[in-house]
Amino acid sequence: MEFDRPRIKEMAKSILHEAQPRPWKVTLVFLLLLYGLPLALGLLVLFPTFILLQSRPASAAAVGGLTVLLLALYLLFFVLMVLFMAGYIFYTLRLWRREPASYRDLFRGFSMFPRLLALFGLILLFSLLWYLPLFPLLEGFLLLAQALRSHALLKLFPLPLLGYGAFWISRILRYTMAFHVLLDHPEYTARQALNGSKALMMGQRWRLTLFFLSFLGWFLLIPVIVYAVAIGGTLLLSLLPAVHSVPSATTLAVLCILLLSWAASTPLTLWLSGYMGVSLAGVYDRLQGAPQVPSVPPWQPPQGRDADL
Repeated sequence: MEFDRPRIKEMAKSILHEAQPRPWKVTLVFLLLLYGLPLALGLLVLFPTFILLQSRPASAAAVGGLTVLLLALYLLFFVLMVLFMAGYIFYTLRLWRREPASYRDLFRGFSMFPRLLALFGLILLFSLLWYLPLFPLLEGFLLLAQALRSHALLKLFPLPLLGYGAFWISRILRYTMAFHVLLDHPEYTARQALNGSKALMMGQRWRLTLFFLSFLGWFLLIPVIVYAVAIGGTLLLSLLPAVHSVPSATTLAVLCILLLSWAASTPLTLWLSGYMGVSLAGVYDRLQGAPQVPSVPPWQPPQGRDADL
């Protein structure tokens, strides 16, 4: 079933404008959980460990223990990433359907984490399997160029790389809706959710590619803002002779410029995450046969504690 991309995106903007609690606040909490929580946990565990290792000679057992600790932290971060991403997808689905949506939706993935991890593992596995044929293809191309002793053919080396890259992306796009399917049908297994996504994406991959490309300008604007603020701050810094005479002041000023650059792009990042997530939820609903625009007339705000946030 086809979807009207401009209409879905306009509806997503309207939903973001009406929703309570404000979607940018929920997105901020999501990003803090996704990146800030693992960073805080890592610093809390690793910083004392490194201080302890510096205070005394590191034995083989200590190095081995640190390796195991790093591996455990990496696995924990990986699991948290999958669960919080699934929670945000669940939140955007509820937003699109104008159902009561709140901060607690971000933790939805914890109630079904074995299947979510299995689904993510399947997506990684199949993505890798589709990637493996690239190597014999490139090797065969190089052997053919050497056998023909053709330098012109070697100059065309990027063509098979780009061609297979486009093919690989078209394969991976089939799994785009897998998390939406599993969250919408918690009784499904990971393989059923993957097959459900492939069924929804049949004949829709080009339209979905255009859907993602329609956000490209917004994503390119983020580094433009970062670089513009950084360059402006650097030029301003160069006009302050007092900063150049004190090395510590220069370091502090550079850190402030970096923080200001990141902060300047944050509002756009928060809005764009919700905009794209809700729009993708609308595409998912349309592909499974729902109306082009949600039919629930009034907005249904969350009740209780979340309504005050």
